Amino acid sequence: MKKIIVLIALTTTLFACNKPAAEETNKNTLTLAENAYTVLPLETEQGWSTSSQLNADNKMDRKKIFSSLIDAVLAGKLKAYLNFPESELTANEVQAILVQWDSTHTVEDPNNPGTMISAPMKYEISASNTTQLIFNETIMLDTVSYAINKKVSYVTLCTSKMTNTGEIIGIKKVFDVKMNN
Repeated sequence: MKKIIVLIALTTTLFACNKPAAEETNKNTLTLAENAYTVLPLETEQGWSTSSQLNADNKMDRKKIFSSLIDAVLAGKLKAYLNFPESELTANEVQAILVQWDSTHTVEDPNNPGTMISAPMKYEISASNTTQLIFNETIMLDTVSYAINKKVSYVTLCTSKMTNTGEIIGIKKVFDVKMNN
């Protein structure tokens, strides 16, 4: 009889300690926000000195962030979307977005003043002209350790929207990159 009681106690203990991690995590985690957006500027605002502004430009490697995301998309490790979760882009479509030619641009012919000629312009999106990242996140509170954790669903790459004269008039979304969760 003692052996049966010990066996039942051992079995109960083993099953109680062998809970799936997801169940345990769900019991100890409180979701504070879903689909929360965090905007991360990658350059200082015009007219602000870098010493007076707490800005991401001084604290992160813009090239590393950009190249890591783009390289993963082009290698097929992450997926890009024109507007997540719709319109998934192929690697070739992403490449076409990153490098575009504007064939409507014209300039005056230097050999024939007064005559306009076609002068295609190449527009390339790179790390240097990526101005901000927008993170779509779920924010959770661990009720045991009281640590806040974030889970990023996707990242939106943005550049500056400019007039023909080069004046910045806003932010332009390039595309979304879905993170593997």
